[in-house]
Amino acid sequence: DPTTGEPSSSPILSDNGKKSLVVLLPQLGEFDSSEYCEFLVAAQQSLSENDIDLKVIGIGSPSAAQEFCRFTGVSPEILLVDPDAALHKELGLYGGPNLSVPDGVSDDVIKFFLRQLPGGIPDDEEM
Repeated sequence: DPTTGEPSSSPILSDNGKKSLVVLLPQLGEFDSSEYCEFLVAAQQSLSENDIDLKVIGIGSPSAAQEFCRFTGVSPEILLVDPDAALHKELGLYGGPNLSVPDGVSDDVIKFFLRQLPGGIPDDEEM
């Protein structure tokens, strides 16, 4: 659940006789993911009129998901968050960067570099 961070009880595929379009994204907030979702939002009415349910799954935290929904217009009801990229790894897809910070690098140095990113510094609870 993108709002609470709890595992979602929402099934990925609908059991309502409709077709489902499931979109797997890499990191939430990554430029291509944002741009692609803007197109999905524009097509959502057409998908609905054709009885197609939309589910979007992306790698990120609950707070990143909320920000992603605000930025792209994706409804939180269709977005599922995979914080550990478990689904992506299971399917052999890119699971996001696997970065490690060497011992001795201070939080101030890390924050300096994070400020250079488009999304800025994540919330402290995410670091």
